Amino acid sequence: MPPLAFLNQVGPLELVLILVVALLLFGGRLPDVGRSIGRSLAQFKKGLQDMRDEIEREEPLPPRPRKEPGGNGGSLSPPPGPPGDRPAPPAGGGDA
Repeated sequence: MPPLAFLNQVGPLELVLILVVALLLFGGRLPDVGRSIGRSLAQFKKGLQDMRDEIEREEPLPPRPRKEPGGNGGSLSPPPGPPGDRPAPPAGGGDA
């Protein structure tokens, strides 16, 4: 069950009641409260954008590999393991 599922049952009468209660509680300060919430949201969005810009400056994203038609579906082979995992060359020094 979604956490805000009860909002599906809120009708127009309930919304009017909520607005009346908010008006009684906040009175003449309601426009100031709305303004401060709007400023807070604007600062939050600006902070997020600044953070994204800083991350992009530090670590640019690598280019995406292109899928070539008729190839192997764009999948890449796994990278080779460390040098110690490779089999040793045959003893004897050559094929002669």
